[in-house]
Amino acid sequence: MASPLMLSHTIRSLMVSASLGRPMKLTFKEMTLKGCRPNTITYNILIENFCKSNKLEEASGVIVRMSQEGLAPDAVSFNTLIHGFCRNGEIEGAYILFQKLEEKGYSTTADTFNILISAYCSQLNMQMAESIFEKMVQKGYRPDSYTYRVLIDGSCKTANVDRAYEHLVEMINGGFIPSMATFGRVINTLAVNHQITEAVGVIRVMVRIGVVPEVVDTILSADKKKIAAPKILVEDLMKKGHISYPTYEVLHEGGRDNKLNRKQEQNKYI
Repeated sequence: MASPLMLSHTIRSLMVSASLGRPMKLTFKEMTLKGCRPNTITYNILIENFCKSNKLEEASGVIVRMSQEGLAPDAVSFNTLIHGFCRNGEIEGAYILFQKLEEKGYSTTADTFNILISAYCSQLNMQMAESIFEKMVQKGYRPDSYTYRVLIDGSCKTANVDRAYEHLVEMINGGFIPSMATFGRVINTLAVNHQITEAVGVIRVMVRIGVVPEVVDTILSADKKKIAAPKILVEDLMKKGHISYPTYEVLHEGGRDNKLNRKQEQNKYI
């Protein structure tokens, strides 16, 4: 087995050969003659380096080389290559590779799906992101907090707050505690859409699971006329220091406005 020093030298030799345009097969041959046969780890590091240098063709060539050498590319090999395509803006290429892996029966991992979901969410292509998410679940892979976070972020950015809320509920039911930023993103989007009652519902969930709702002050004062926050919740939030007194007053004024509006609506029919 090659020593760490020899392994490091191996990788440097391969990268230098590639940068000089020298055929890699010559370097591989020299290494083999010197008793330093590259292994899967060596190749995976090489793939990563090529991807970081935006040399996707060379990175793909390493996969081919591995097969020629009788080494089966592992999940790290393919995930690194897929991530490299996504990072360099070649998301469609990444998806084509993903499809080929499935067709040929190569094993994928939850990370494989997360890489693609994140890439499509970053481009706000939520249709593809949701499609891959659905396939991920169908294949029995368990979404993690990262999966839900990027889906929630993408849904909020595309103004699909209902889907963002669904993913938030799925995330919590799955045993994950959303970060303050994730909660805040959903609450902000609800507030912008004047869905203050729903925003208060999210805050109630935050209080229930022990997440301090620091964002309450700026959110609940967003649309005074639409606020219908339960009195008990509002008072509890203020007692715990989660909202300021001015926000407390705004909430109650909003509540009174709602009651008055409802009463006026009822009087129309008397």
